[in-house]
Amino acid sequence: PISNITIDCSALGAGNGIKRDSAAPNFRLFLVNSANGSLQIENAVLSCGNPGANYDGGAILVHNGSVTLTSVTCTANSAQNGGGIEQSGGSLTFSGSANTLNNNSASNNGGGYDLTGGTLSGFPNLTINHGFEGGGFHVSAGGSLSLGAGGYTFTGNTAVAGGGFMT
Repeated sequence: PISNITIDCSALGAGNGIKRDSAAPNFRLFLVNSANGSLQIENAVLSCGNPGANYDGGAILVHNGSVTLTSVTCTANSAQNGGGIEQSGGSLTFSGSANTLNNNSASNNGGGYDLTGGTLSGFPNLTINHGFEGGGFHVSAGGSLSLGAGGYTFTGNTAVAGGGFMT
């Protein structure tokens, strides 16, 4: 396995990144599962990740290691929990204010983001995400959250319970 990955899509121009073709078999875009692993993504759109009906983390699943996202949009991803991102351990940092989780869905918790363990620093803008609980963002026991300075957008997120944010 590759332990450290850095991806910068700025040379590709706005709106470019990594997309699962809708005709492709189900898969999530990134899994970070090594305690020493790191993933850094800059200036990218991560879209259409779908690991399948009973799996978590449409675009990114973080079990261990560290993830840093800078000017990243996760859109049109889906999963059981964490339609955009599922974090059950490790650390994830949203660097800057230009990160967005948009139009993601989860059949259970956290349409945009589901935090069940690990540490989250910074925060994304959450727009038009849907989940059963926590349409935009869901956090449960075991997760640690540091929101930072604020100025985040929560718009159009829907859920049976906790449309924008649920703990």
